Amino acid sequence: MEFSKIMEDPKILENGPEYVAENYAWAAAGWWWDSAGMNQKISTGYTVDQVSGTVIYWDKDAPDNGSYSERRNYYAMIYDILE
Repeated sequence: MEFSKIMEDPKILENGPEYVAENYAWAAAGWWWDSAGMNQKISTGYTVDQVSGTVIYWDKDAPDNGSYSERRNYYAMIYDILE
């Protein structure tokens, strides 16, 4: 389904981001990925750290809340499988 069609859903304005998360999570994520130009960035050599830093901002000097470590672990696991 095209994202422009999803945006015509009046319940989005009525119910906000929770409604989008429940009903259109993959479409919203795909829209963000495309609009952020992530495929182009990856094809030019973006590392997993750069992608993670773009997807979910973290302060490299702040304590890790677990999301960065979790992403790193999943990346390593998938990399090992695909290698």
